[in-house]
Amino acid sequence: MIQTSKKSRSGAEIIKINNHGNGRNITQVQVSPGGGRHGENPYVKISTSDQGIIKIVNGVKSTYKTDGAEKAKIIFTGGK
Repeated sequence: MIQTSKKSRSGAEIIKINNHGNGRNITQVQVSPGGGRHGENPYVKISTSDQGIIKIVNGVKSTYKTDGAEKAKIIFTGGK
C-alpha cells in the first residue's frame, strides 16, 4: 500500500509492507524528494522490525536538518 506521509511538507510517500514469515524485517519504506523539515536533501527511510530505522540521505551531514532526537541510523551518500 502506498500513502502520503502525514508529517511531510515535501510530498514524501510511504510504502507499507506486509511481510509474513520468519526473517522478513522491513515494515515500511519512505521516499522523500527533500525540501521539507529535514532540508533540501532527498532521502529514503527504511523501517525494520528488528534493526530500527535506517535513513539514506543523498547529501552531506552539514546540510541535513534534524532536531537531534532522531533515532534513525543515518547514512550520507555525499551527493548533491
